[in-house]
Amino acid sequence: MNHNYNIQITLLENKKFNIDNGLLYVNVNEENTWQKIENNTVLAYEIILLKIVDDDYKKTFYLFLKNTHISVLNNIVKIQALNDLHFFIKDGLNKKNNHKKELVDKYKNITNNILELEAKQQLGLTLSEFLDLDNLKQEQYITNMQIRLNLVEYKKDEK
Repeated sequence: MNHNYNIQITLLENKKFNIDNGLLYVNVNEENTWQKIENNTVLAYEIILLKIVDDDYKKTFYLFLKNTHISVLNNIVKIQALNDLHFFIKDGLNKKNNHKKELVDKYKNITNNILELEAKQQLGLTLSEFLDLDNLKQEQYITNMQIRLNLVEYKKDEK
């Protein structure tokens, strides 16, 4: 039985976004596998990919969120995260092949930078390098999932 939720998202600088009638799913195992979020749930993630089905607008959106806390109670989902809001959608027509190539190149570059920092980690990293490594791993996850799921950033003027 599908229970739609009022989804309330609060991000950096107290920016808020609401979806009045939607379903929420969490990505599982970095594949195209999704777990529906149920009532009476509390979750926390360092980085997570969410799928939101907005029943009012008949659209499915994807969100990458960092340092995220999710609570679900009485059909109200409260999401708090420490990043800006960027919606993604599936590129069903694969019309942005050049975009996918750019993502693959970006992924390779990020991976090389991670390998370089991990090799240097044996000798010791500065705090700045340690934070760079953490950020690169998060960016690698986001880029990898964009490639795997064929996601492109949603622009409000798109239909």
